Amino acid sequence: MPACVEPLNPDDLDSIISSVEARIAVEKAREAATDKWQGDIGEHVSAQLAELLGFNPVEFEPKDKGFDRVHQDSEGRLVVVEAKMVQNTNDDPTGRRQGPELLSNTRKDGEQLSPSWIAAKAERMQDPSSALYSPSNAKIGYEISRDPDNVRAVLVSIDMEGIATAYERQSDGSWDQLGIWDSREKGEL
Repeated sequence: MPACVEPLNPDDLDSIISSVEARIAVEKAREAATDKWQGDIGEHVSAQLAELLGFNPVEFEPKDKGFDRVHQDSEGRLVVVEAKMVQNTNDDPTGRRQGPELLSNTRKDGEQLSPSWIAAKAERMQDPSSALYSPSNAKIGYEISRDPDNVRAVLVSIDMEGIATAYERQSDGSWDQLGIWDSREKGEL
C-alpha cells in the first residue's frame, strides 16, 4: 500500500527554497573565485612569457573585459596579450582545446584578439566614461587607433600543469605558434 505523503506547509516550502537559493549562491561564488584565480594565474604566466619573448612591459592598467596585458616588442610595436587557462569541460573532457579555439567570439566586437576586437577595446580605453579608461590606457588606446596594423596580437594558453603555449595572429587571420614553455621553470621546452 502506498505511503501517504502530507502536503508541505508554506513554511517548509519557504525553508526548502531558501536552502536551494543559498546553495546556488555558494556555487556561483565558488565559480567566480575559481575564474578569478585562473585569470590571475594566466596573467602572471603571460607576463613571464612576454619577458622570455623579449617583450617589454608598458604602463597599462588591466581592466575587466579588456586586454590582459600590453607590451612592446624590440621594434617598438605594441603587443596585445590575451591569456587563457585550458581546463576540462563537458564539451572537451580531455582538456585538449588549445590556442585560438579558446578565444571567445563576442557579440559586440567579434572574436577576441581580432583586429575589430582590438580596435573596439582601444577606442573604449580612450573614453573617460568607459570602465576600460585610465590615463595610461588612453595613451595605449590612442597608439593602437593611430596605427592598428602595427599591433601584434598574442594568445597565451596555459594548461592545468603549467605548460604555456604562445600563438601570434597573422594578418590573414591564421595563427603561428611562437613556442611552448613550462611556466614552473625558465626557458622553452
